[in-house]
Formats: sequence, C-alpha cells, structure tokens
Amino acid sequence: MGLNKNGEELQLIFGPGKVKKAYIALDELYKLTAKNQMSREESFEEAVKNQKNTVKTKRTSKFQGFMANFSNIFVPLIPEFIAAGMLAGLAGLCKELNITGNWLDYINVFNKSLNKFMYIMIGFNATKVFGGSGVIGGMLLGYFY
Repeated sequence: MGLNKNGEELQLIFGPGKVKKAYIALDELYKLTAKNQMSREESFEEAVKNQKNTVKTKRTSKFQGFMANFSNIFVPLIPEFIAAGMLAGLAGLCKELNITGNWLDYINVFNKSLNKFMYIMIGFNATKVFGGSGVIGGMLLGYFY
C-alpha cells in the first residue's frame, strides 16, 4: 500500500486483490454518508465518473494531450515488446552458448514475426487514436516495414 500526492489530488495505491475490497467498502461508506444523499440516489460509480471527468477537464494542455495519445498507441503493446525481447534474448543466449537445433530456428521465426506484427499493431493503434480505420493503418505500416 502506498500514498501519492499530486497537487490537490491524493492517490491511494493498493496491492493486488485489495482494490475490489476497498471499492466495496468505500461504496458502502459513501451510501451511509448523509451529505452525499441527494434527491436521487447517486451511486459511488457515478460519483467516481464525475470526479474523473472533473480531473480530465483540468488536464487540457497540449503536452498532456500528446502524451495521452502516445500512451494510447504504445501501452497496449507492452506485452508484445516484452515477449519479443525475451525471445531475442533467448536466441542470443543460445547462440553465444553454441546451442543449436531446429527449435532455435522456430524461436527466431517467432521473434521476427512478433517484430513485424508490432509495426502492424502500431499502425492499427495510431489510426484508431486519431479517428481512422485501424485496419487501413495496420496495412499501411505493415506494407512499409
């Protein structure tokens, strides 16, 4: 568990498996609090969504918009980067240790396939972020690489 303060925002960091329990507890606490009772029952989820929208409206600089777009393109590809790196490392280690075999060729084929597919996925994600057709973007970047 950790705590992070960013300006007026206070962030609680929970370990794995504890977020759902904390969410349920805060939802119950929110429902019991008298000042949060309105003419219509506002759920904890609605309050969280409203708070997120309020925070998003404060983050409107061009740099933050650029970083949001950049992260929307590359964050979904992190597992692919990790897998390609692990396969390349395994192939390099086997080459250094003079380990040979057909399976090493398969590892190299999978690694090269992941690298080619990565370009296609970058094109797909980039065109989706900027409002285009993901298939067209993937095809274009796959064609050029």
